[in-house]
Amino acid sequence: RLPIRALGVYAAVTLGWYVIRSIAIAGIVTPPETLPLAEATTLTRLLTAAHIQVKYLTLQVLPFGLSSDYSYNQIPFVTTFFDLGFLAFCVVVPSSVWLAWKFRHAQPVLLLSVVGYVVLFAPASNFLLPIGTIMGERLAYAPSMFICMVLGLGASRMIDYLKQPGMVVYGILLVACGALAMGRNATWADLDIFATTQVQNAPNSAKANYGAGRARHRSGDLDAAAALYEKALKIKPDYADAWNNLGVLRRDQGNPDLAAQLYLKAIS
Repeated sequence: RLPIRALGVYAAVTLGWYVIRSIAIAGIVTPPETLPLAEATTLTRLLTAAHIQVKYLTLQVLPFGLSSDYSYNQIPFVTTFFDLGFLAFCVVVPSSVWLAWKFRHAQPVLLLSVVGYVVLFAPASNFLLPIGTIMGERLAYAPSMFICMVLGLGASRMIDYLKQPGMVVYGILLVACGALAMGRNATWADLDIFATTQVQNAPNSAKANYGAGRARHRSGDLDAAAALYEKALKIKPDYADAWNNLGVLRRDQGNPDLAAQLYLKAIS
């Protein structure tokens, strides 16, 4: 057991880190399309963070609909206690803690997994403080090892109980997850595929539409690029980069007067 003084040292170091972090990032402005929760109230941020934690858990068990972008407004703010994701969070978290504590002697890996998951995810969860993204699958990378531990325990028990059929089921799950991973890797084949896939997976994201617009703009498909820039602006009317690039596009189309108006919107 750690002495109280040692725990006090850890608490002091943690507090010191928060102070240093606050000083380091003071005055830094993050684009709201990247960090929408920075503009939300504390209650909205906490409700939304709870909703998103359920999305993280769901994607780790059922990895369908993965996306490289969840920025504004792909995940709308949660402003009510009756949101299904928040309600699920209120059920899943206490249940997990209760089960882990109840079986702490018979299956200590459960308690280790719950505590480890919370500790590793807490700094990037938007619960303690708003971070640089509302949600990012990369943030679940380290915490996911504890989900893997629980799933591994479940697979072991399934094989012990079902014997040969359990091995078959386990093998099918491994192959299916491997196929999903390999299919997802193709998203990063090149910039155009990445941008296209991103806007398909996050159609309500201003950033995703803007990125796809840039890809179309580079390839010379100006009409498609204009439509994507305009959709980004419909989602987020004060998106300065999108106004600017739409201005560049109109200039490329030979309409300098309209381009000038769009530049002014970007500046304002």
